Amino acid sequence: MDNSENPANHHGEGAPTIDRAARILEHVDEGIMWYDENATRTMRYHHALGITAMLSAAFVPIFALSSGSWPKYVAAVLGAVAGSARGVEALFRYNEKYVSWRFTNRALVCEKYEYEVRIGPYLPTLSDEAAIDLLAARVETLTTSENDQWVALANKPSDGSAKS
Repeated sequence: MDNSENPANHHGEGAPTIDRAARILEHVDEGIMWYDENATRTMRYHHALGITAMLSAAFVPIFALSSGSWPKYVAAVLGAVAGSARGVEALFRYNEKYVSWRFTNRALVCEKYEYEVRIGPYLPTLSDEAAIDLLAARVETLTTSENDQWVALANKPSDGSAKS
């Protein structure tokens, strides 16, 4: 018996199979978790690098004006740390990734909520199967769009000029 003939897969006209709907919702939940974890991590990196650069730079003049030779070396090291922290931030674009990933995370959460309470595009007039299909399509559009933005960001040089 092929899968379409399996009585366990029939839940009324227009109803998706439980396994299919569960897989789609699991995929949405995995996406929500991934975007949340990665947005949180990149935000932490962005803040840690910014604070490191700011504090290092703030102490440079203090050590540069101190007497003796060792404070000047400390000032040089702090200046190098500040510049390196900003360089790493510019290279990896943690803030831009944070904003993009948090936006996609929130969009996925909202999409799932609208599906669950059957509002927005998921009005109760849609069959269960049509609603889960719409959810799958809209989630795919969101994640594909985010991936396209990521590729554009990855190909954009840090100084804002176009890559050749």
